Amino acid sequence: MVSVKEVTDAIKADKEAVKALALEIAKDPDMQLIILRGVLGSVATKDDIERLKTSLDKLESNMRNNITSVREELIHNITSVREELIHNITSVREELIHYIDKRVDGIQWMVGIGFTILTIIISLTRIL
Repeated sequence: MVSVKEVTDAIKADKEAVKALALEIAKDPDMQLIILRGVLGSVATKDDIERLKTSLDKLESNMRNNITSVREELIHNITSVREELIHNITSVREELIHYIDKRVDGIQWMVGIGFTILTIIISLTRIL
């Protein structure tokens, strides 16, 4: 008696035998049904594809909304940092101007005192 393994190995080795066996299986209605049931289990239906499309559309919409939200937040943050930087630069500028004005006032005062002393010295030298 021949074993199933021996028959299977013999069929595998003979390509013509494989083709003939496939042809015979394809002719049998019961075998066609078995094959179709096996294949259809892994085939996507129109409803499956439509659900997938709907899911992808929702995902795309969510991603667009998230990108828009992040973009708006980034613009807001950049604007805030810019305004703060302008404020800080303005403050430093005002402090610098105030500092320079104080120094200039001090120099003017010292020059004024110097000229007053010089005037007094010149006046005293004329009298003497």
